[in-house]
Amino acid sequence: MIKLLIADDEQIERRAVKMVLENNFAEMFDFLEAKNGRQAIEISDTQKPEIIIMDIKMPGINGIEAIKEIKKLLPESYFIILTAYDYFVYAKEAMECGIKDYLLKPLNREDLIAKVREALDYLKCLRNKRKKQLETKERFNILKPIVQNELCYIIMNGSFEGIDYESYLKFLGIKFEFGYAMIIGIKDKYGYADTDEIGRIELKRDIKDFIYDYLSMCGRCISTSLYTRDILIFAEVDYRDNFYKTKLECIELARTIASKVKERFNVSIVVGIGRVHKGVERLTISYNEAMVAINYEDVDMRVRHYDDVFNGQPAGGYYPFDYEKRLLNSIYREDYVESCEIFSSAMDRAYDENGDEIKTKNIAIQMILNIIISINESAENVVDIRIINDYVNDEESAILSAIKKWGQNVIHSIIDALSARHMDSQREIIKRSTDYIEKHYMEDVTLDKVANYVCISPYYFSKIFKKVAGESYIDYLTRIRIENAKEMLKTNMGNIKEICYNVGYNDPNYFSRVFKKVVGLSPTDFKEKFSC
Repeated sequence: MIKLLIADDEQIERRAVKMVLENNFAEMFDFLEAKNGRQAIEISDTQKPEIIIMDIKMPGINGIEAIKEIKKLLPESYFIILTAYDYFVYAKEAMECGIKDYLLKPLNREDLIAKVREALDYLKCLRNKRKKQLETKERFNILKPIVQNELCYIIMNGSFEGIDYESYLKFLGIKFEFGYAMIIGIKDKYGYADTDEIGRIELKRDIKDFIYDYLSMCGRCISTSLYTRDILIFAEVDYRDNFYKTKLECIELARTIASKVKERFNVSIVVGIGRVHKGVERLTISYNEAMVAINYEDVDMRVRHYDDVFNGQPAGGYYPFDYEKRLLNSIYREDYVESCEIFSSAMDRAYDENGDEIKTKNIAIQMILNIIISINESAENVVDIRIINDYVNDEESAILSAIKKWGQNVIHSIIDALSARHMDSQREIIKRSTDYIEKHYMEDVTLDKVANYVCISPYYFSKIFKKVAGESYIDYLTRIRIENAKEMLKTNMGNIKEICYNVGYNDPNYFSRVFKKVVGLSPTDFKEKFSC
């Protein structure tokens, strides 16, 4: 019901208005009454009427003064003022206060009904507007984490080409004129160690939301925990002509977060921080630096900044990003010779550009770390990142030939690990698919459907199925169906037509041809020869 307040110092006037509205609007209204301005304000404060019919001339606080006070409390309520002709000047003043309509006394029944209908139409429009606003806000709140996840993924992979990421930034209200990456890992101790897998997923999500909310109070940021085992934050910072000061502020902020997370969730975290970079596209560099920092376990601190990992010495003014991308692609193809050639060329170029073997060594470390991190993100830590630890601390290795030799050895280890992981992964995919086929062979189990079940493309699925299973998908499915058909024929589990349908075929004639091709006998001959 809609609350409607009638404010008039004359009881007979209030009853007349109420009676007309009751007779014409059934039980639509919950009526409230006030005999003066003060009562009207008090009732409005407690009852929140949506329509207010107010007499202007009342003792004490008059209608105009009451309306001004009530408007402060209920700016969207619909006001209809009652005024005698002699006081129309007051009506004009009320209209200037934003009053929607007025009625002249003595009251005309039809005018009152018409004005109240207009009020109801107004409230309906207002409610529709509120509903749309709530729906828009709800859609925004649903889309916001999706857009954040997508933008984080774009930055992580540096895949800006062909993507309208500026629209994502605008949607999220963030510019990243300057920004940095922060990666937060949860240590397997305290409350986290005693939590099961589902609980860990939920806890990680809660911690991510907690950190995001806290950082949002300090500035603008985006976050995700969808694509990595850790929590990823990209934070925007103000440029203050002092990156060292900004670095210290980032570290202090991370320490505060670590303390608050420990206090709130009883878990311990480790934080890797990348350097501040200009522009959203260069946040990819900060992400890689943060990954280097968080995974560099020789630095025994819960907050690790990239500059601290390399003793305050950045890799140098030049970094071979193009070579890194080519090297990663070559390693994924498991081409050892090409990978070594790319790495060697990258080191030659780095040395020529920077003229310093120490900087070239640091570039080699960062490049290999970035590649290991990228592989581990998609392959569940297939490469042990500690493979570089001894080399980082080996001062005698900072000569170009030793750098190249080390790179070749590491690349060989990475490719070996990746190759073994690929084969294990492929075997697992085919095991899941064959289990699915054996449970659903009697249905329409197309190659596309099974490929979708194991979450890979049909082309790739077809390729690795034959490689791992030793036969094509259709040959495997046919064999499973025919083997089951043979068992049904042996045990007389229906006639041939019924068995045809029970093993997934729709055409008994086609079933008979396939059966004879595989078994060497027609279903009829097989049943006569082998049935119990």
